[in-house]
Amino acid sequence: MDGPNLLYISPVFLETGFKLGDAILKELSPDNQSPDDNRTEDFLRLLLANHKRIYAFILTLIHNCTDADDIMQETTTVMWRKFKDYRKGTDFVAWSVTIAKYRVLSFRKKQAASRVQFSDEAIEALENETAGMLTEMDHRLEVLQGCLAKLAEGDKRLIHMRYEQDEGPQTIARRIGKSVHSVYKRLARIHDMLLQCVRRTLAMEEIV
Repeated sequence: MDGPNLLYISPVFLETGFKLGDAILKELSPDNQSPDDNRTEDFLRLLLANHKRIYAFILTLIHNCTDADDIMQETTTVMWRKFKDYRKGTDFVAWSVTIAKYRVLSFRKKQAASRVQFSDEAIEALENETAGMLTEMDHRLEVLQGCLAKLAEGDKRLIHMRYEQDEGPQTIARRIGKSVHSVYKRLARIHDMLLQCVRRTLAMEEIV
């Protein structure tokens, strides 16, 4: 059975990942914790290192960025509440995805406007799909990184400003001396180039 098209969400990794990281840092700032509480620092370190994979898992199942954002925020809140139960050194992503899975199931239940409980079989089926999804997402992210490395230096700089420095098109336009319209067009062209590169690479792997 073919999985959801992760090619679609690849550009989302670039933008949403950084924005979610900033939001989480603000909401769960160590300033709000006692000085001797290292849990916050540990949580943020693990979360910011892995939140793209967690978000990708959610988006793979939901297919809607707005709903996925909401579920990611809910998942993050539950993760922080349960972090005291997390065993340091174990698989943080697997632990997080388990929490995300139940948030997704809850969302689907609400969407269906049904009081019917999900069966154990349905939950088990989703758990069985998780490992394969994460492996596939990791591979596609590696392919995307390879495609990013092939971009011209000017395009890399634009991607860096837009998604790593989180600068808006207006700010970028001022910095590079171009119109806002031309920045939008160039970003769209780069996204298309990356999408085509990922598709070609994956297609070649299937041939080989």
